[in-house]
Amino acid sequence: MNNRLKTGLIAAALMLAPSLAGCAPPADIVRSGAKDVARILNKKPKHVVRIEGRVPDSLQIELDAFYVTETKDMTCFTHPGARWGQGPNYHTEPVELSRMNGRYQATLTVDKYLPGPCNWILAQVNAIVGKVGEPSEEAEVVEKVISTFTFNRYQADASGCDVNPDSMDAYRCPIETNSLNTPVVIPCKVESFPNKTLPSFYCPTLTKENYKVSHRIKAGQKRVQIDFYDLDKEADPTESASARPAQGSM
Repeated sequence: MNNRLKTGLIAAALMLAPSLAGCAPPADIVRSGAKDVARILNKKPKHVVRIEGRVPDSLQIELDAFYVTETKDMTCFTHPGARWGQGPNYHTEPVELSRMNGRYQATLTVDKYLPGPCNWILAQVNAIVGKVGEPSEEAEVVEKVISTFTFNRYQADASGCDVNPDSMDAYRCPIETNSLNTPVVIPCKVESFPNKTLPSFYCPTLTKENYKVSHRIKAGQKRVQIDFYDLDKEADPTESASARPAQGSM
């Protein structure tokens, strides 16, 4: 399944966000003089996060940091003055990572850029996951494995769960929704469905139980664990130990 197009959809979603884009009521839009939207590197960042976890040798992974301008000033938008297609400027860049012995580690700089006149912030981190040896076009984009409390936040969402608590999706949140002790889980598998002529790679795929899908970074947090699983070769991590067959049994 070619889901790299999802990256473009993220940008489109940001451009259409009601609080920032052309759909917002006139009172929400600020019209001022032209702003310098250039990103300025922060030479003294204070919020650096170590991302780490397990990853099987059968999966190739990438992490992309997604920075945006969080403002209602339309001069900072991608298409200032346009009736449609307005939205925050954005910038995506890879997060360098290293792998060894079934583990990986990466360093994310949350405040990599100075806010500047257009308030540049980190919005989210996406994971790109594929099978080793398969075409890159088959890789899946797993959106918002890390997000921030500052961007597009829900005021009622005190738990840090990555869904609107007022929506029907709230059931997806595990009990310890945003605990640093609970890792984000990304399960992947090649699946076959009746309406598909060929099996396709899905990531995330369906699991027995719910799991933590995203972590929202708070100020001062220095470490986030994100675990990747290849369910074609590994057991479903959401199954309870009692539900799994004993080793050596049929």
